[in-house]
Amino acid sequence: MKQVTLISEGDCLGIPGPGGWAYILRYGEHSTERTGGSKKPDVDLWQKLDRLAEKHIIRGQWVMGHSGHPDNERCNELALTRAVEFSYTPWRDAARVCG
Repeated sequence: MKQVTLISEGDCLGIPGPGGWAYILRYGEHSTERTGGSKKPDVDLWQKLDRLAEKHIIRGQWVMGHSGHPDNERCNELALTRAVEFSYTPWRDAARVCG
């Protein structure tokens, strides 16, 4: 049976606030990274994951965040970057410049 490893993380700026998510997918020597986010839950992604879970055997393993796990640290960095991107508002930056 093929073994694929999925590492995921999410980050949010404030509660509630803009959020970002990221994952790393590894299969053998190959890997891919994806990020995204929204100001509302990504229901469509959870539904897609639920459908895929019906076809595969999935085992979960919790990894403590910020514990030095390289893939978890990378996912956290990617998710935080996306959260910051979603928090950008032109009027906020204009207010800093105009002062």
